[in-house]
Amino acid sequence: DPIGMKDTSYQREPWFEGRIAIPADAQGEWLKPRFAPEPVASDLLYTTPSDYARFMLSVMRNEGLRSAIAAERSRVQFSLRPVICPKVATGSCPEEVGPGLGWQVVKISGKRYLTHTGHDPGLYTFGYLSADCKSGIVIFTNGERGSQLVIPILQSIGRDQEFVEFLSSMIH
Repeated sequence: DPIGMKDTSYQREPWFEGRIAIPADAQGEWLKPRFAPEPVASDLLYTTPSDYARFMLSVMRNEGLRSAIAAERSRVQFSLRPVICPKVATGSCPEEVGPGLGWQVVKISGKRYLTHTGHDPGLYTFGYLSADCKSGIVIFTNGERGSQLVIPILQSIGRDQEFVEFLSSMIH
């Protein structure tokens, strides 16, 4: 409510009717949408891309948080560099990479990026934001192979190229 997210819920709501994207498996076969019997904060959030973008803007602005918590959210809690760096192209390893509070944190050339993904049968979501670059994106797909669209979409937008190159090197 404080940031205007009116089309978001953790449980099935009457206003969902006719508004849920039907998920598809890897072969393109339609699946039945899943609904949690009880709200679960870590999974099955139902929202629209515009509501999620509102949330990400709020995160970017550190709205409603004490500065200490906001700082912890974007601080790498433990480094994944030893795991990730050997897997990426030479020169693509970020200065910092690892989980923050609720986000994956990547720092490249002094710029910090927060990412979050979601994956359930028949869907894939991706979002990132950078307060340093004043940029971000929300990508929601209703396909099991939706992750394959992320890099081409990011490359076509042409922002945050070093970050996109890092993500691309993680996939290839």
